Amino acid sequence: MPVVLLPRSLIALFPGAERRHELDGTTVDELLGALDGRVAGIRERLVDAGPRLRPHINVYVDGERAKLDTAVAPAATVHIIPAVSGGSTGPVLKRAASRPRRGFAVPTADIADSAGTPGCPTSDIGLRARSDCRAGLTRTARHG
Repeated sequence: MPVVLLPRSLIALFPGAERRHELDGTTVDELLGALDGRVAGIRERLVDAGPRLRPHINVYVDGERAKLDTAVAPAATVHIIPAVSGGSTGPVLKRAASRPRRGFAVPTADIADSAGTPGCPTSDIGLRARSDCRAGLTRTARHG
């Protein structure tokens, strides 16, 4: 029987639901129907009208992206994974030192921009870089 694995974020919406389910079915659609028999209402969270998987739901059968009509072998493992999005408006975390930095370091050796701020890049680098330099930031400092 195929094994269907649910993420914690989905289990939290259905108190008492288990993470691992062994279900009968030969397609993803049949498995979701069988899963709905055990966890009432879960199919509505996963499938849109059409029927088709909701845009924020990803299903993988043995590591391959799947649709509702995808065939499922008897020994297959099916992962249901909701997409993760969003971000933080809080403080930016510093990148780990082992990760390479993107961007470029702004040279500061004895140069001045058109306003005469010592140590800032010349006008060919752009207004934003000059204003950041006056504020004591370089591009590497902003993004690193």
